[in-house]
Amino acid sequence: MRFMSRRLLAVAFAAGSIAIAGAQQARTPPQGQATIITLQQPAQQDNVRALVGRLDLEKYRATIKGLTQFGDRREGTERNRKAVDWIEAQLKSYGCETARMSYDPNRPRPGGGGRGQGGRGRGAGRGTQPPRTPAGTPEDPVRRGAGGKGYGARTGVNNDPQRQQNEELRALNMGEVIPGNVDQVYCTKVGATRPGEMYIIGGHMDGIGYGEAANDDGSGTAIVMELARVFSALDVTTDVSIRFALWNGEEGGLKGARAYVEQRQALQGKDEPTWLGMIQHDMMMFDHGMPRPDGTLSPQQRPEADVNIEFQENSKMAAASQKLAWLLKNANERYATDYPATVGSHMQSTDSVPFQDIVAAISLRENERRDHIGFGWDPHWHQPTDVFSTFSDQDFRLGLNAAQTTLAAVAQLAGANVKGETGFTPLFNGKDLSGWIYGRRGNGAENRSGKGYQVENGVIFSTKEDGGNLYTEKAYGDFAFRFEFRLTENANNGIGIRAPLQGDAAYAGIEIQVLDDSGSQYTTLRPAQYHGSVYDVVPAKRGFQKPVGEWNSEEIIARGRRITVILNGTTIVDADLNDIKDDAVLKKHPGLANARGHIGFLGHGARVEFRNIRIKEL
Repeated sequence: MRFMSRRLLAVAFAAGSIAIAGAQQARTPPQGQATIITLQQPAQQDNVRALVGRLDLEKYRATIKGLTQFGDRREGTERNRKAVDWIEAQLKSYGCETARMSYDPNRPRPGGGGRGQGGRGRGAGRGTQPPRTPAGTPEDPVRRGAGGKGYGARTGVNNDPQRQQNEELRALNMGEVIPGNVDQVYCTKVGATRPGEMYIIGGHMDGIGYGEAANDDGSGTAIVMELARVFSALDVTTDVSIRFALWNGEEGGLKGARAYVEQRQALQGKDEPTWLGMIQHDMMMFDHGMPRPDGTLSPQQRPEADVNIEFQENSKMAAASQKLAWLLKNANERYATDYPATVGSHMQSTDSVPFQDIVAAISLRENERRDHIGFGWDPHWHQPTDVFSTFSDQDFRLGLNAAQTTLAAVAQLAGANVKGETGFTPLFNGKDLSGWIYGRRGNGAENRSGKGYQVENGVIFSTKEDGGNLYTEKAYGDFAFRFEFRLTENANNGIGIRAPLQGDAAYAGIEIQVLDDSGSQYTTLRPAQYHGSVYDVVPAKRGFQKPVGEWNSEEIIARGRRITVILNGTTIVDADLNDIKDDAVLKKHPGLANARGHIGFLGHGARVEFRNIRIKEL
């Protein structure tokens, strides 16, 4: 299916069994009827962009790294129990209200059947395909892929701990399963207006294979935890509730998710909010393409890597689930920074399966579960090599893009609002320098050094060799300008405001200093030359900058003659320019009189990164 425009998507939703309606519409459907998913109106793109901008690659990586300290987290082991404790502590630190539930891992499943065969799920829709011949055997010497097309590779579960080369990790993973019930943890963002209705966002925290379960499913667990962190911020409200579930026992047959459905489905509308949709995340980082004829794979993430969004075409809620999948696809198109998304119809072997006949249910993966992962597209699946060090920045970034996709969609579905973000407009699309131009030197030449400013992974950055003065095409008078920045050691840049395109913005306009205040080169500067100062005119308070390498948030407010600078939540400058009486200063800085001009980044031969750049005209 080809990508739908937003307007066509809205028409498709309105015509189908998921109703697109106003935010006040009642949404508890009669028993057996389709869930009504409400897309909040208006969509409030400024709130969505603000929330997506709070996702961070380093935090995502760090959460996965934290999970790997517990090895493969096999269900029922001591390492699994410690991981549940750690996850719960992290969720509590975000301010997300936690709860636990227990289940018997040995309880027979109603109806029997194998892993992933919930309802009408596993393998449904495969038609009359013959049984798969194991790839790489004499019967399949060319390692055929799904349906006999393309190439495949061997898959399976490693059950030999001796194949783990890291002795410390091997010892950690030797712990035996402890008899008894198993715990799993979830937390809930309670809705402000309709707390009795809820979206469920899930990932499974257990693994197998005697590795670290970094990808399967540390990558999905970290997405759920990162979304819990963002939505649980004190300045974020939602109309409906959101539950962040870290399932246990997925590897043994979706046990935790099935137990949740068995224990809580009948409580909806009583002690359990009514379910509106379930979005699962399972193996999110490795999309290196189809195996080669010899069964090997590229060591690099393929340029056309994507996030796979799947529903089950033969489930009772197929129509609702498909429309939910397309909503996430649309959110990816608008808000993900690096990788696109595709929609498929063969969801299986994942924790959304127990929900698929009850409520709209989808899963996000690195590849299609049936035709890709099942045919060897991920050689680390259930293997000792599923460890943190196996994966590159581009692999981790695919997982981050899945987080951006889900967060953007759920923010709209749940009616998320960020205090103070209404009215802000993005100045940077995360992909290129559209809307930006270079200033001019005194001789009229373009004020660009080397390659100029560059864009990568949703960030504008300068380097030691590349930069210059980069301005907004549009001029602004009174405004609130918000952005995030990250410094390197001894970094120096600046924010030009009310500046002309030609000349030195520190004098012909107004410059708000951007500087590594801790830098060894800057121990003897004048007070008004440190970070946040109105350069060489009004000194800023110091001591509120984060350490080099961490992201800072800043807001510059220009209203008439008053300039305010807020760094990481603290006002470090609040100056009335009419108070500047020194004739020498006024003569040196004629730009202080400007009422209008461009906003720009003023490079000074150092790497400085900027992102989440937005403005509100006052």
